[in-house]
Amino acid sequence: MHAAISLREFSNEASERALLDAVEHEVTYLVRYHAFQSLMARWKVRADDKERGEIEKVNARPNSAIYRGDVMTEEYQKNLAGARERLERLRDEYKVSSF
Repeated sequence: MHAAISLREFSNEASERALLDAVEHEVTYLVRYHAFQSLMARWKVRADDKERGEIEKVNARPNSAIYRGDVMTEEYQKNLAGARERLERLRDEYKVSSF
């Protein structure tokens, strides 16, 4: 969680990839949450952006709803993979429009 928060201060490709990977694969809710928030801060995505809100809902499910034991359910893993794809499109939208 602390690493995800700290990566807001970096702007290289490796740290961005690490945050995206955390959103897609991390079981722990707080790590996913802060990785998502760090990406939004880095890309300067507006808080009222509809797509952001929809992605956040997928990402923010409580841990008990997404895994059984120590294994994330296949269905929820697919949802998180979709959230990552949507995040990458959102990133591209904000990088283009920020010029």
